[in-house]
Amino acid sequence: MANDRTRPASIHEVARRAGVSITTVSHALSGKGRLNAKTRERVRIAAQELGYRANALAQGLASGWRGLLALQVSGAEGPPLMVSDIQYFADLMNAATLTALAHGYWLVLAPPSAHTEAWNQLQPDGAVIVDPTVADPLVQMLQVQNVPFVTTGRSPSDADDTYWVDNDHVRGTRTMLDHLEQAGARRIALLTAPTLYSYTIDSRQAYEEWMREREHEPVVAIVREGVTESAAHACGLELLAGHPRPDAIYATLDRLALGALRAAQARSIPVPDELLIAGLSDSEAARHAQPPLTTLGLHPDKIGQHAVTMLIALVEGRSAPQRHRLVPTRLIPRASTARAP
Repeated sequence: MANDRTRPASIHEVARRAGVSITTVSHALSGKGRLNAKTRERVRIAAQELGYRANALAQGLASGWRGLLALQVSGAEGPPLMVSDIQYFADLMNAATLTALAHGYWLVLAPPSAHTEAWNQLQPDGAVIVDPTVADPLVQMLQVQNVPFVTTGRSPSDADDTYWVDNDHVRGTRTMLDHLEQAGARRIALLTAPTLYSYTIDSRQAYEEWMREREHEPVVAIVREGVTESAAHACGLELLAGHPRPDAIYATLDRLALGALRAAQARSIPVPDELLIAGLSDSEAARHAQPPLTTLGLHPDKIGQHAVTMLIALVEGRSAPQRHRLVPTRLIPRASTARAP
């Protein structure tokens, strides 16, 4: 019988059509209960004729499974979504959401301020934590509550014991430094945030090793007064006042690279003629800077997809294909490092 309904059928209508109780309908469609095959088939036919679709959330509440995943951007005080970061997080979250939906899950975004009480009210089946910090309290809470979780970016305190998806920042940093060297740079400085996150730890380690291999003295400037473009501008002014002055700066965030570019302009140092500037993480702001900034592409869509796929395997009690997964970076050269021969 064709179904020309304009609204979804209810479980009560299915029960009336099949001549059974709503409990029998629920058991028949979920495969639970002790029902004979004839009754199950009668309920199935009634549901099909009426176009009834079981409420997955309601079924999940009864079984303890909700089909609900949460994603939260970790980090310290203050909003982590700076203007230049929005595209990265949007790409990651969009890919994560679509992957979750393709597997029959809903993904909700938990605000950075959400703490234990909010998580206890939400009670997700699993969680994705973006950029956990050293001794991250959210990671510790999920471990205590035995909630499956995956981090994007390693949890620096216990990377071996957790599931994570991360970029290969060591290789990416070396690729960028090689690019700057090939463009003529010999005094490359690193402008970075404090080593709270795995990407800052990896980038600094790779930079210092690369410099030692060439018997150069590392020059590391740490932006401590909030990881903002303004703070990077102030730090960059000090860095560019040094002697000898760096002839290239690699910044471990796009907004730090933008701050360094402002500092160079304030010091009347032409980029790229006298100073090369490059940054980690591509963004609209980096693309539209003057000059446009050379960056490393991080493929946030792939990171979000891999993280949710891994998380769903854990939620469903299956072994994840990989406990740790590295996503390669991609060098995106632009005018800020295109020094004329």
